Amino acid sequence: MAETKVTHSWGGFIAFSFDHMPHIADKDGIHYIGGCCGSGVAMMSYLGDIAARKALGHAYDPTFEVPFKRQPFYTGDPWFMPAIIATLELRDRLRV
Repeated sequence: MAETKVTHSWGGFIAFSFDHMPHIADKDGIHYIGGCCGSGVAMMSYLGDIAARKALGHAYDPTFEVPFKRQPFYTGDPWFMPAIIATLELRDRLRV
């Protein structure tokens, strides 16, 4: 892999939960999933199936139907993410 050139990448601050677990929830009849935490495509497809079963009133696996963990003083603005990302990038460069 050392010779492999990376031509595309993706980054963002979306869908990471404080407990590092995916979640299924609903509010006012709207069913949603969140917190893929890096497992994206495979996990969201699975959770989408579960959320659809729940929305249709079919039997479903409630494993991921837990409340999102909240953090004290967090207002929804991920102001700390640039520092975390910089730290992780440095670790990658240093191969720690």
